[in-house]
Amino acid sequence: MRAIRATALGAAILLTACGTATEDGARSTTPEAGGVATTGLVTTRDVAVADMTTADIFAPRNAQDAPVVVMFHGTEGLRSNMEPLATDVARSGAVVIVPSWPVITERPPVESTEDIFFEQTAVAVCAVRFAHETAAGHGGDPTDITILGHSGGAPLGARVAMVEEPPWPGIDCYPSASSQVRRFVGTGGDYTNEYQSGTWLPDVYRPYDVFQLEATNRDLEVRLLHGGADTSVDVGNSTKFDQHLDALGIDSDVVYVDATHRELRDPSTPGGQLVADQVAALVHERASVFDDPGSVATLSFDGDSCIFDGTATTTLGRPLHVRLVADTDVPVWFSLVGFGPDVTDTQMSAILAVEPRPLDETLTYSDPASFVLIEPGAEGEMTWVFVYDSLRWSSWCMPKADSPHPGAGMMYPASEIVLTP
Repeated sequence: MRAIRATALGAAILLTACGTATEDGARSTTPEAGGVATTGLVTTRDVAVADMTTADIFAPRNAQDAPVVVMFHGTEGLRSNMEPLATDVARSGAVVIVPSWPVITERPPVESTEDIFFEQTAVAVCAVRFAHETAAGHGGDPTDITILGHSGGAPLGARVAMVEEPPWPGIDCYPSASSQVRRFVGTGGDYTNEYQSGTWLPDVYRPYDVFQLEATNRDLEVRLLHGGADTSVDVGNSTKFDQHLDALGIDSDVVYVDATHRELRDPSTPGGQLVADQVAALVHERASVFDDPGSVATLSFDGDSCIFDGTATTTLGRPLHVRLVADTDVPVWFSLVGFGPDVTDTQMSAILAVEPRPLDETLTYSDPASFVLIEPGAEGEMTWVFVYDSLRWSSWCMPKADSPHPGAGMMYPASEIVLTP
């Protein structure tokens, strides 16, 4: 499960093409996201990207050969929502470009044959080409570009990152610039593209579907983060995409965090700060949670029992790597589940002592969890990083029922996971 790699128009163009530059610190007191004045960043707003969209650019003052991040917002459609994460990553020494892209605000009729996904994809390709063209003017390295996509921006960014050259004809912006990138980072990714109508218009969407697309960027490194408390985009999206990339031989890895969908892009929260720190580590090629050996355990199911073997204690902010073993003749869902802080020792013991039972007799919709499906006789892995100490966590196995989701299955408890500071 684990891979990196992307003639300047000049800084003058960036300062005049629908944009104005401001410098924080000694030369600017303009507050940034959250109303807090920052130092060391040059912010250029509303820069024209071809004739298709505009972008905000956040660059370290006096940057030289800095890594570049093109950051796509989610289905809510506001690039300003990405600014806290963008400025945090920029302060680490990266040039961050945040373009707007056209989201689908109304669900089209299911019989539609109109290619409603082309414009989105063209904007994304042009934004990456724009980064290649203009990065040097901001102190960035045009050969070191990462795409980050949040929520609905994740499948958009992923489809561009997976190919060396766009297979979608008609994208003619910046014809001399490449659109190839070294790395893709997804946060809370809707890789099935459900909220942008991909599942409603499968025939129209097929050329853009990250599960159907021919991956030609074989050197791509993919790192995925998804919140176990994400009630907007099912955590299984990132699990499924990671497994798909593994099968293609692309260097991919996924980490689950006990955070909500919004928190992943908000560094003022523990989950968002973890994301910002990991993105900074990845683009600067430093060690991240994806490399941290952390704690190691095995969760297995033999047809009768769910067995947790290894350390049941993990440290906040450090990964818990759980090897998953389906030692049976049916597929098995494996899960880590968080229960509210009001659960007592007695209640936790009772939860873990009763087996098996339907999912809805134990969990509520708001309980954070991840679910990884392992085929009979196969193995896999689940990696968690916990950032809150208020929940109580346990491990579970669920033999697959007829439903494609573990919610319809019978849960077998294994062990409580103990968190330490």
